[in-house]
Amino acid sequence: MSWFGSGITGVLLVFDRTPLFFYVTHLVLYRVRPFYTPIPLFLTDLPTTIVFWLVGLVILWRLCLRYEKIKKAHPESLLQYI
Repeated sequence: MSWFGSGITGVLLVFDRTPLFFYVTHLVLYRVRPFYTPIPLFLTDLPTTIVFWLVGLVILWRLCLRYEKIKKAHPESLLQYI
């Protein structure tokens, strides 16, 4: 395994291989808010916003990893364009 597949470089490569999927999914993910939130998320302080952003990136990374595996399993499908 080369150093391109590990660490932060590996994470960035996953996002690089699934850009449209990442973009569309992040629009949906960051729009979803818990119903019990007393204030809108856009009125939170900076540390809370950073935590939400980092948790969202981890979720998106896992989703992009799964999507990349599906994309590799079906190379002749329309998934190659997403």
